[in-house]
Amino acid sequence: MTKLIINQLIIVLLCYVVDIVAILVDLRAGIKKAKQRGEYRSSTGYRRTIEKATKYFNFLIFGLLFDTLQITVCYLLHNQVGSNLPNIPFITILFAVGILIIEVKSVYEKAENKTKHEIQGAAKTAQEVIKIMKQEGLLDNIGTHETNSENNTTEHDI
Repeated sequence: MTKLIINQLIIVLLCYVVDIVAILVDLRAGIKKAKQRGEYRSSTGYRRTIEKATKYFNFLIFGLLFDTLQITVCYLLHNQVGSNLPNIPFITILFAVGILIIEVKSVYEKAENKTKHEIQGAAKTAQEVIKIMKQEGLLDNIGTHETNSENNTTEHDI
């Protein structure tokens, strides 16, 4: 029994370590991409990495809770009925593989694609700001102000 528990804990620990390494590789790749684009690297990006890691590990902890229930039930069934269901933390392994796939995809995304996505987001925000400014009538005076200032400079020059 003790050997079974130790083997399961090793599997769970391996899942956690693999995901930590994947997060660190993604962080390194993100820093490299930011340098390529000439972006300033601030604590905001690092904070996002910590928030992402926290969400991932919360997810893994829930997987571990499901696996604890599953392994306990399999163990009890084995003692009660003689069932030979596998006592492997399947959910934790599945969640860890999912996180690993997300991190691998993130590392291999091209820096240009991330820049393009950010530019599209900025353009959409600018369009929304312009729309609000038009609704508030803030853009109505721009053309008349330029005409008046042009006329004033012309009169002063004569």
